Amino acid sequence: MEFADLEALIAVSEAGSVAGAADRAGLARSGLVRAIERLEAEVGGPLVVTEPAGTRMTRIGQGLVADARPLLRARDRWRGRLSESSEA
Repeated sequence: MEFADLEALIAVSEAGSVAGAADRAGLARSGLVRAIERLEAEVGGPLVVTEPAGTRMTRIGQGLVADARPLLRARDRWRGRLSESSEA
């Protein structure tokens, strides 16, 4: 599982659509779709459902988003600590 793929899933969750997430992040829609497809292959099931009104997370998708957020926050904290220690 790649951090970038998790970030893509969170972006789709927050935007409510792949198009909205792509616009916010300045990324190609196809890249976001591929990221979600990679995650779905890893977890063995669908993470999102596309509907006329937008995209919604499945139960598995909601759980992965909930678990990914603190993981990504921890990564960012460690990146900050590492950059601070390399400057000292």
